Amino acid sequence: MDRAEGAFHATRKGCESVQRNEWQPCIAKALSDKWRAIAQAEVRLRNTPEAYRIQRIVEADAALLTDIEECGAMSGSHRLVCDSVALDAFRAAMKRATGSESAASTECTLAGCPTPAAPAARGGRKRSRV
Repeated sequence: MDRAEGAFHATRKGCESVQRNEWQPCIAKALSDKWRAIAQAEVRLRNTPEAYRIQRIVEADAALLTDIEECGAMSGSHRLVCDSVALDAFRAAMKRATGSESAASTECTLAGCPTPAAPAARGGRKRSRV
């Protein structure tokens, strides 16, 4: 967490020297990188499916933020198309991160994703104690 905060503050300082029209994309990228680093730290700490789900949500949010800022540099119909593509990508990423198929899926493509516990073998009935 401290490293993520430190990196954000260093990048933010660097954003102070850019031209006025480049400041917002610079800060957006710095914030996105900070959020990603915090989510990654949480994954390394917890190593749970929920931590990976949250990481996918943070990734979608961060990508939307940076994409929208990049679209802001465009004008007219190019900006509208860019915004629409960014929003569609965000919706698809959120659907994958929060959808029911994602919750039921045992497949994880992220590096270090924990393997789900295998269900107990049902070789026979347990003897009941009477």
